[in-house]
Amino acid sequence: DVMVAVNPQSQMKDVASVREGGYFVYDSTKKLHSEFIRKDINYIGTEASIALVPLLAHMGGWGLRHTPASRELSVRAKILEDGGPTLWSEFMQELRHLHLEAPAPTRSVFARLQSAYEADIAEPLV
Repeated sequence: DVMVAVNPQSQMKDVASVREGGYFVYDSTKKLHSEFIRKDINYIGTEASIALVPLLAHMGGWGLRHTPASRELSVRAKILEDGGPTLWSEFMQELRHLHLEAPAPTRSVFARLQSAYEADIAEPLV
């Protein structure tokens, strides 16, 4: 029994429909809510969503140039765009570690993004 969940709004119903010992395949870039976790089924995170990191970085860069983005959103988008393929690869490795049990990366992109965000919001608006 295999359930592939692509719609976050139906995940609770989807999990409930999996028979004992079955498999639940889901978008692993977001953690499942605790009420979706059952001990009698197997969970498989997907790689497909992690592979979107380069596209999302490009979209964030486009947003910086063509929309009135907030400071809070801009700082992370700028780091991801400027970091290029090397940073994107590190970020994807960190996502794989968090969601697919891959080896831990040597440094945390999440921590770098959060640190830059916190430093930026601490600066007063001029």
